Amino acid sequence: MKEDKTTPLRERMIEDMRIRGMSPKTQQAHIRAVRYFAEFIGRSPDTATPEELRAYQLHMTDAGVSTGVFNARIVSLRFFFSMTCGREEMKRYMQFRRKAKKLPVVLSVEEVGDLLAAVPGPGLKYRAALGISYGAGLRASEVCNLKVADIDSDRMLIHVDEGKNDKDRKAMLSPALLGLLREYWREARPEGWLFPGKPKIMALSPRQLNRAFTSAKHMAGINKPATLHSLRHSFATHLLEAGTDVRVIQVLLGHSKLSTTARYTHVATKTIRGMVSPYEMLEKLQDHTVRQDWSSGSGGCRAHGWRSQIYFRSMVLHIGGSMRGMSASANLKLCRRLKPAEPKRSAGMWRDAPSVATTILPTTLARTGIVQSVRDRRRKTGWKPGPRICCPPDTSTSSSRCQPRLPASPIGIKMRFTACCSVHRPKR
Repeated sequence: MKEDKTTPLRERMIEDMRIRGMSPKTQQAHIRAVRYFAEFIGRSPDTATPEELRAYQLHMTDAGVSTGVFNARIVSLRFFFSMTCGREEMKRYMQFRRKAKKLPVVLSVEEVGDLLAAVPGPGLKYRAALGISYGAGLRASEVCNLKVADIDSDRMLIHVDEGKNDKDRKAMLSPALLGLLREYWREARPEGWLFPGKPKIMALSPRQLNRAFTSAKHMAGINKPATLHSLRHSFATHLLEAGTDVRVIQVLLGHSKLSTTARYTHVATKTIRGMVSPYEMLEKLQDHTVRQDWSSGSGGCRAHGWRSQIYFRSMVLHIGGSMRGMSASANLKLCRRLKPAEPKRSAGMWRDAPSVATTILPTTLARTGIVQSVRDRRRKTGWKPGPRICCPPDTSTSSSRCQPRLPASPIGIKMRFTACCSVHRPKR
């Protein structure tokens, strides 16, 4: 910023940002955002009206400004009007955009190895820098601001001085990464900055490191939309897949909230593939119940099992569609096919019948071909559906011919089946 272009309003805003302790880059970003708004309205920004502020937000939306840039400019304008101009009421007319929560791009271990092997020269400078970014999970700015004294080989730690939000922390240092750093030090002999730039009194810039990453990615043939920050994402994801506790990863990454670290569980593919779906347990339970039913002889239908009656009714209502039931003779023939052995009557069968019926899917009978054989028999004999013989739930004696009682929903169909009325319900 030149002195001849600095207005009193801009100077006051700079002083307010210095009081808040903002970094020089943050100050430049805020001033740039206010300058764009002043160019839009064509006069001093402190005289803007709510309608002009609303029109500027519509202009950014129509221009296709990304969500991140939109929200960053709104933050700058909120600071300008509230702190510099003292117009708190203007904050009501500024709205933030909801940012889409996208999953981070993660590289596999093989892809990281290919990328580090393809890092351009000269020397091991960029390979060591990218190796620290992946091996310790450091951000680009943290890698560039490392000093030789920050590498603690005795305790196998890397000291991060004034990282994001001016927070210090300790990062891990693996033996393999230490060996790479020692080879780089013997080759370059850096003093002060671990990765010096041009001139050497300045640290390497994140832009230069990003260019080296992009060149290595193209040379390695990686087509993923990965950036330099993807190495940090890969570091956290690979630790999580190796079984490291998520709270330990939170400390290594320097996250303030656990929810920020927990998002890597969505991209830990090995962890997701290793989980067992509840559907597998459901299949095992169905097979076990079918084998138990065919091997046991308990039932409530006359010389036939009540389970067979329930299976058939479920299959008819699920697959048959318009089929409301079968005649008593056809039903008994079906029961004889399923339960040829003489069953033993049990007082608890009426209580256990609905629970078993809900655990068996109608596809079990479809595999046996019983439904198809019944349909063929009906087609040959010209059978037509008639009134079904059933026993109302509230009676304990058999009735001659009762109207069918069908529930309205499929769930109710499974829960309200009763056995054939030819068998009296046992008194409790």
